[in-house]
Amino acid sequence: MTAPRVLCCGEPLVVLSTHPGDDLETAAELHVGVAGAELNVALHLARLGMDVRFAGAVGDDPFGDRVRAALVREGVDDSGLHEVPGHPTGVYFKQRVGGAGNGSAVHYYRAGSAATSSWPLTDDDLHGVGHVHVSGVSAAVSPSFLARLEQLTAPERSWTVSFDLNHRPALWPADDAGRVLRALARRCDIVLVGLDEAAEVWGAQTREEVREHLPEVPEIVVKDGPDPASVWADGAWTTSEPVPVVVVELVGAGDAFAAAYLASRLSGHGPGAAMQSGHVLAAHVIAETGDQGSPDAEAYTQIRETLPGRTT
Repeated sequence: MTAPRVLCCGEPLVVLSTHPGDDLETAAELHVGVAGAELNVALHLARLGMDVRFAGAVGDDPFGDRVRAALVREGVDDSGLHEVPGHPTGVYFKQRVGGAGNGSAVHYYRAGSAATSSWPLTDDDLHGVGHVHVSGVSAAVSPSFLARLEQLTAPERSWTVSFDLNHRPALWPADDAGRVLRALARRCDIVLVGLDEAAEVWGAQTREEVREHLPEVPEIVVKDGPDPASVWADGAWTTSEPVPVVVVELVGAGDAFAAAYLASRLSGHGPGAAMQSGHVLAAHVIAETGDQGSPDAEAYTQIRETLPGRTT
């Protein structure tokens, strides 16, 4: 089976992080990288040998150049990355706390950024695309980005769509988020959701209650932190145990899981095998600092060897 070209559409960001143990108030040095939920997924997919393009917007500035260079270096098609003069590239700062019980403190500076502007999603961006991946972060970033997601999930589309709920409480009230995210998710083919965020936006406490909110969706992946993940597909639930790991930093784990799951499913594997691939890559990211982990990690080789035509 030949996997389709994937388009990841979202908000690209530059991230400036403290060294573990430092704080933003007194840190003398910061590590500069690139981030963003959909961008993270695109990088992971490329590392897994998938044909992937990224669509988003950056400013005509050095940070935008850095985002483009990272995409090109990792083998992601950057033709959908638009430069928007007069708007800066979005950035965020991260104070690395680390560990299973302590999420890193983050501070976003995205107001007026290129990604939040009304940049165009063109026919060229969508040329040859067979699958689109988006997330709920973009729905909250700006009205124009929400309209873009509605375009990508329109019923008359010619591609399949995966949607990671990715609720960000700081961006909008839970009631508004629940209504908008449910409407978007119901238009998609694969929905990935954390049970904790489903509880926040829909009051769903179990995987069965999540499915009640998304009755039209044929494939629903419900993640539950260190507990087993479940997927509803082909009329039944399948569960999969996470990979044991010592947690260094949780940021980016969900994006890694989503990428490996999609790479496996789009290559023809069943939901159980796809969840296991997701756990393997998420464990790799959790065990390191940074939003994407090391590109030469053994986890990528392990997963690639299970995908048709991707054994290197």
